[in-house]
Amino acid sequence: PTSAPRYAPGQSLYADNCASCHGTGGGADTAIARTLQPSPRNFLDDAVMTQLTPTRAFNALTDGVAGTAMPSFPQLSPSQRWDLAFYVFTLRFDAEDAASARPPELLDITIANLADSNEREFVVAVADKERGATRAWLRRNAPYETTGVTLDLARSGLAAGMDAWRAGDFEVARQTIGEAYLSGFEPHEAALRTKDAALVAEIETSFLALRNEVGVGGAAEGEAARLQALLDRAEESLAGGSSAAAAFIGAALVVLREGVEAALLILMILGLDRKGNGASRAAAVHSGWVAALLAGGVTWWLSDRALQLTGASREWMEGVVALVAAVAMVTASHWMLARADSKRRVDAVIARFGAGPVGSGTLALVSFTAVYREAFEVVLFLKAIALDAGNRLGPILAGTAAALALLVVFVAVALRLGRRLKPAPLLTGAGLLLCLMSVVFVGKGVRALQEAGSVAIHPFDGPRFDLVGVFPTWETAAAQTLLVLVLVATVVPWRRLASGFAPPRSPEPMSAAEREAR
Repeated sequence: PTSAPRYAPGQSLYADNCASCHGTGGGADTAIARTLQPSPRNFLDDAVMTQLTPTRAFNALTDGVAGTAMPSFPQLSPSQRWDLAFYVFTLRFDAEDAASARPPELLDITIANLADSNEREFVVAVADKERGATRAWLRRNAPYETTGVTLDLARSGLAAGMDAWRAGDFEVARQTIGEAYLSGFEPHEAALRTKDAALVAEIETSFLALRNEVGVGGAAEGEAARLQALLDRAEESLAGGSSAAAAFIGAALVVLREGVEAALLILMILGLDRKGNGASRAAAVHSGWVAALLAGGVTWWLSDRALQLTGASREWMEGVVALVAAVAMVTASHWMLARADSKRRVDAVIARFGAGPVGSGTLALVSFTAVYREAFEVVLFLKAIALDAGNRLGPILAGTAAALALLVVFVAVALRLGRRLKPAPLLTGAGLLLCLMSVVFVGKGVRALQEAGSVAIHPFDGPRFDLVGVFPTWETAAAQTLLVLVLVATVVPWRRLASGFAPPRSPEPMSAAEREAR
């Protein structure tokens, strides 16, 4: 099993699918049972049940039993079959007797061991006088108290949200299902994405759709059932956790991807600073990205100790940082693309590096917000990889170190190429890159706020490209379209373009003072 079994669903499934032959109490004493040869299994027979395992019951439900009336149940999902397989082992034990048993300290209690071991194997290390109570606890309590399985939190949150929806408390249902996604599923996205990226997108879409439906009291049962099946697929894909090699590769890819994105922006600003003849603002740029890295380290430390952010708080924080970064990039792009004449544009940039609204403070803000957003994502992804790798930090640290080494090489090559670029092409390319990144950050920021529940979500059929912040929702599309219109209206030098169609004017003579200033 890839998830902990659930008692109440198992009980309901037994009543619907098994009780007619095996009996309500499991004694196989029904009228139908007396007509069958061989007789259905008696789940109250200690001599039989102590030798069986839930895995054998699961296999019987999956494949049926040849030569008997026991059919297969392909209509049940794997998790439902495990719910049912574990439930039949509880029938012969009293709930009070099981609850009073002290959990045996010498036993390795995991869901896998409970599924694969019979009761005789489990109680071999327990004193004779305690064996009866121990067996009761192992079958009646242990499967439902032992957790640590991949998507348990997502499942329990989904169930709680649907219970609230059925009770008519739609807002609580919306919040609970949203948190089930953010805290129960999202931490495992990084590991699952390496195996089945399409499934990640499908589960995310289903969670958000269900959250919308329960929030307005809509018809949610169908979407909830679909989501349960998707979680089954995810658990099967994630079974066994992440290997050391997968943790190494995952950490390296995360750090390299986010690092290249941040390094491009910092290198671009530093290149502009070198092309200018005025006072250097490199110190402001460096202070911004260094502070962002330190803030990322503090975020990692706090995430383990003092700062217990909920999933919604994480997404809200990530969304706000992304939007602030987008505003800073739009501001910076204005003074790079506002002039069409190359020389005047370079002169304007040099002047503004020394004073004006786009000085050291703006450059430091662009540097900090852009890099901290990437650092924040790195922290989230590495935490998720560590979770799925059983908190083995060795492969993660090795992957991070390898990615940082590649980043150093990338920066060295980029610096060498950047020194050969002329100022005007550099300004144009840098300004366009800032505009593009601002659109990307707006899309990612709005999406994060949608996942946090702060912004509504209305999906449509369209392409999705997470890397560049394109998501098929009206909110993200509207925000990015509005930003593009603002950029086109304010950055493109329309006056200069229009003057290109007018007859050329003779240059006016310059005064002696103007000639001296020029």
